[in-house]
Amino acid sequence: MGPVIRTGMAWEFGKDWRDIVLELLLLAPVILILLTQLQPGLAQWLNQALASLLGHFRVVILHAPLA
Repeated sequence: MGPVIRTGMAWEFGKDWRDIVLELLLLAPVILILLTQLQPGLAQWLNQALASLLGHFRVVILHAPLA
């Protein structure tokens, strides 16, 4: 039998719900980048939503096309 390849996904057997939350948090930046590439107006909407949620903190999500 060949080597075992781990997928790294949280829904493998024996994983805890905390592992699922952690992996989703780690994947969040990748998901945000992909979504802003598919929907350019989403980056501006996220900027406004995060700025209103965080109040006086400066939040900037850069939207740069993937080369």
